[in-house]
Amino acid sequence: MEPVPGGGIDRAQAELDTPYGTITSAWRIHDGAFHLTATVPPGTTATVRLPDGRTFHAPPGTHTYRWAQSRTRPIRERTPPNPTVERAPAL
Repeated sequence: MEPVPGGGIDRAQAELDTPYGTITSAWRIHDGAFHLTATVPPGTTATVRLPDGRTFHAPPGTHTYRWAQSRTRPIRERTPPNPTVERAPAL
């Protein structure tokens, strides 16, 4: 996952159904900080790259990253994995 904010866009979200479950990514810019929430399905891992170029290894579960340019390191919070995968209704 490598979100690229800019061009007047201050938020985006996406999801992808895979054989392992749904991968989700949602980011926004709020109060001068970049916020990313990423969900990685069981049995998989993800590479998450923040806009400043730093890269993180994300195991299964839901992970929240927050980064403000004035900080030297992003704040990373981890939510324990949810054993069930909830799917949004088809559009």
